[in-house]
Amino acid sequence: MMIAKRQRLILTLALALAACGGADRPSYDGGLSAIDAGPPDAGTRDSGAAHDAGPADTGAAPDAGLDTTPPWVTSTEPTDDAVDLASGSRMIRIEFSEAMDPSVDALTARIMGSMSGSQITLNVSYGLDGLSADMIANLPAASRVSIDLQALRDLAGNTIEPSSATTDKVLNFRTR
Repeated sequence: MMIAKRQRLILTLALALAACGGADRPSYDGGLSAIDAGPPDAGTRDSGAAHDAGPADTGAAPDAGLDTTPPWVTSTEPTDDAVDLASGSRMIRIEFSEAMDPSVDALTARIMGSMSGSQITLNVSYGLDGLSADMIANLPAASRVSIDLQALRDLAGNTIEPSSATTDKVLNFRTR
């Protein structure tokens, strides 16, 4: 009786394999012959040969994976609205929810107080993963510093969204 059940199971598996194409079914060899594996496109018509998230499409809708989610600031050093910071040379660090576009390599800091109305340009350097940005600033004493973050964008071009770390897309702090 046990042999009959085993034979039925083997027969069922053989029929299922044959229905799926069995040994005649092409296999994916890691190349682009079966599926193209590059980044998604914006929904334009393609032949399926270019690198996007799938085979040929009609261009009627964006491919799966189109990034429309804006990034946000997860933390800053100094924190937004910090007070009584030492003046002089200081590193400013901003961390993000996703990798940022490294082509945005400068931000402007507005200074109010002892050097009221002046602006300084901060050169931005990104971490290897694009999730953090560092700037060195020579901060004047007794001043309010505001760094506008609205120029920052992720790799898909989405601009910064307000967050709990920077509610107005501006990093503000005061020096003593």
